[in-house]
Amino acid sequence: MDTYEEFHDTLSAWLAAHQVPEHLHRRLYEKIVNGVFDSGSRFALARWRRVDAVLDSDAEEQVDAGGDGAGGDAAIPTAALSYPGYYLVATQDLPAEGDVWLVDHCCTFQLPALRDELLCNEVLRTRLETITRQEPEPPSPFAEASAEGNESRVDRLMAGLWPYVGSYDLMNPRNDDVQPHYWFVPDEVGSALNVTFDDEEVNVKLVTLPFYFALQQCVYSFFWVTAPVEAGTVLARHPHHRFEPHCGEVVSRVLYESWSGEPPKAEVIERCREAWQNHYREQAHISALRNVQNQLTRAATIALEQQQRSVTEPTYPPLQPMVSSGGGDGSDGQSRPEKLTVYVSHHGVASALSASGAFQGESAPFQTVSLPSEAAVVWMTNHVFRSMADFGHARFVVYLPEHEQLTSPRDLAALEQRTVGKTPLLLERLDGVSQLCELVGSAVEEGGVGYGYAGCVWELVDQDGRRVWGPVALHNWPRVREVLRVAETGPLCLVRAIDAEALTLSPGSRMLLHVPLIVRSWRSSETGLEAYIHQCTWASFLPAFGPVATAAESACECYPGAWVEGQLAALTGRVGIWKTEVIPVLSHTLRDVLAAVVPMQGVEHRRLGAVLGVQLQLVMSGDRTSPVMPVLVGFSEHLNYNVVLRQCPSFFADALNTLCFQSETNMIRL
Repeated sequence: MDTYEEFHDTLSAWLAAHQVPEHLHRRLYEKIVNGVFDSGSRFALARWRRVDAVLDSDAEEQVDAGGDGAGGDAAIPTAALSYPGYYLVATQDLPAEGDVWLVDHCCTFQLPALRDELLCNEVLRTRLETITRQEPEPPSPFAEASAEGNESRVDRLMAGLWPYVGSYDLMNPRNDDVQPHYWFVPDEVGSALNVTFDDEEVNVKLVTLPFYFALQQCVYSFFWVTAPVEAGTVLARHPHHRFEPHCGEVVSRVLYESWSGEPPKAEVIERCREAWQNHYREQAHISALRNVQNQLTRAATIALEQQQRSVTEPTYPPLQPMVSSGGGDGSDGQSRPEKLTVYVSHHGVASALSASGAFQGESAPFQTVSLPSEAAVVWMTNHVFRSMADFGHARFVVYLPEHEQLTSPRDLAALEQRTVGKTPLLLERLDGVSQLCELVGSAVEEGGVGYGYAGCVWELVDQDGRRVWGPVALHNWPRVREVLRVAETGPLCLVRAIDAEALTLSPGSRMLLHVPLIVRSWRSSETGLEAYIHQCTWASFLPAFGPVATAAESACECYPGAWVEGQLAALTGRVGIWKTEVIPVLSHTLRDVLAAVVPMQGVEHRRLGAVLGVQLQLVMSGDRTSPVMPVLVGFSEHLNYNVVLRQCPSFFADALNTLCFQSETNMIRL
């Protein structure tokens, strides 16, 4: 971003999403490039030493910065009276959205390293004590006492630091992986902004944002005023996090205080429980609003369908082999169907297809080619689709642009919440402070941390839905604490709830069932997705706890679906449970979820389809009397091709026939 034009092209959408006024974009760029920190020309730091000094002496000015008298007539917010110390005061009248000001960061850190850094860095410790309005204690002349004094100073500093802390994640532009979570404390100017929860507070007239500037490899914050500000006004901001004043302390105590494996203290539990209950009520309110909206949408859809009953839905013929006339090659001159050329990037899949009946003999509808540019049907198993124009020549492409609505855990959770009404995704870590506090509260509510009874279990998953840690029972506090530490310090964004009654069929292991899903994209704007599940299913067993690398998951022990059916029959004493209980419920769930997928605009859907993987778990009551219920865990963009090649190599020909010719061999149509 060497020029403003590059800066604007790259970040205009981000700035607009955060409601930064467009006319301030250039001003922000110029100040960052030139390193202009000029807030001192419009603001001053004013200090109130005691609450009673503000209440009892209207005329006394206690201004340490800003010699023009700012602070004597300052409009002091109610919330400010409880905090002696520095505040940011406007030294002159300011118009709304007139300028933007940069704020440097005093320090940037990751939570596990903060305590050690404060213990060994006297300069940083003293500066943060000043920022957080704490009076530093005089050092002890004795070495041991001094070390103990530093411990107590750090404890007190961390407990009072969180109202001043902000946080952000840095993204890797090459693969969009989330890098570790970073925390920061603004400098004296940024930290002097009073934090208030009062939405009616008249002087909450500014917005602050952290901002990463790639050209200089640095992170600043900046702020601007959103409404006219009079000279002498003490400026305030809303919290960076929903529970900012106490959650940082709570999370720090939960994760890093030494309790020898014991649960957190009662007051910490109560704060986390309250955070979770607030979140739960908020989610219940949102869910109720969604239900009302869904009912209204459904009613409108029914009315529209009644109006269009006389309209005949268009039908589209399935993809057919091209016809070529004979002659010139010694043949009898009669027309015969020309085979559809197919390119598959996976060598094992290509070999399995070449050996199948669909590719053998004169009457076979397909033949393989060595280049995608020569193929009428393109199946890329490891290709990142940037644009469908790369395969504009192909008559059919095995790809669904909308797959992220299913394979993204965040989007899938939203789809399930709207359609099925529940989701195995418990919470997503939106930011380190509030979300971890809610997770601890959820562990208290759902799993009885420290109370000895079992509830659901958790596992950490990455953005692709792959398990990377867990599962762990919520009543097992040392392991819950370990999971929370991993969630905070690593690029792991999701915690997935697993039903404690999920069947394992293998002691000490975690079982997932895998079902191939063939999806034919929309044939017209009036039709929906066509979907089929294949009879080739298998079960994988993963370790009961701990990290699971991708390679380990790919190499995990797998069993065919017939083995699972036999185990279910032996476990329940009922034959055919897979077909009579599991498949109908799974089909209904998948239909509802797929019906909620929104098609992308400007895409020729008639020539698109996909082969996805569906992961589910089986749940049954402890007395084995309830039906065996499938619970949808997630989707994957690609199958585990090596497992499918071992279990059912004919699957790939079945999938191509279904996608191209709507054949339903070994398929169950949803």
